[in-house]
Amino acid sequence: MLSAEPLRARHRALGCAVLVVVLIAGCGTSGPGSSSRAIVKSRVPAHASRHSLAALRSEANQLLGGGVNAFSARLVGLRGYAVVVNVWASWCPPCRAEFPYFQKVSAQLSRREAFVGVDTLDSSSAAHRFLAQFPVSYPAYEDPSGAVGRRIGTLGGVPVTAFYDRRGRLVYLHRGPYTSERQLLGDIAQYSRV
Repeated sequence: MLSAEPLRARHRALGCAVLVVVLIAGCGTSGPGSSSRAIVKSRVPAHASRHSLAALRSEANQLLGGGVNAFSARLVGLRGYAVVVNVWASWCPPCRAEFPYFQKVSAQLSRREAFVGVDTLDSSSAAHRFLAQFPVSYPAYEDPSGAVGRRIGTLGGVPVTAFYDRRGRLVYLHRGPYTSERQLLGDIAQYSRV
């Protein structure tokens, strides 16, 4: 019979193994998962700039450089708006499957919601071809090393959609692809009001 300490060690090892499997799951998995962080209600600042959304629309379908610093600066510049960040890669079949939903929804909501893309662990040429096939009304940041994705919390799997509140705080991560426009709109309705 095992004593209590070796049994605890076996349970910890099993728990670590399960965590590793969860962390490496991502593109190509059979079902999406979601995680939620503490959701804190906030008010929209009176000084929110309409120019921020206009700037996003003026960079529609462009790939932007600058890495984590440029992405972080963009989030700061969008304070006052809820921000939807879709992390994708051209080589990811689930990303391709959900992209038409982002095309349509972002076109409908781009005058009141902020959308930003992050093309992670991808080549610039493949990303350009992908955006030529699936143009969107917002820019995407190039993330060839995955640093921006890691900052958001992709944990190696895409697609991931991050929702930031009007104060610039990450309030929700949707892991895996959206399977309908309605599902995406539901999360935007829920998390853009936070």
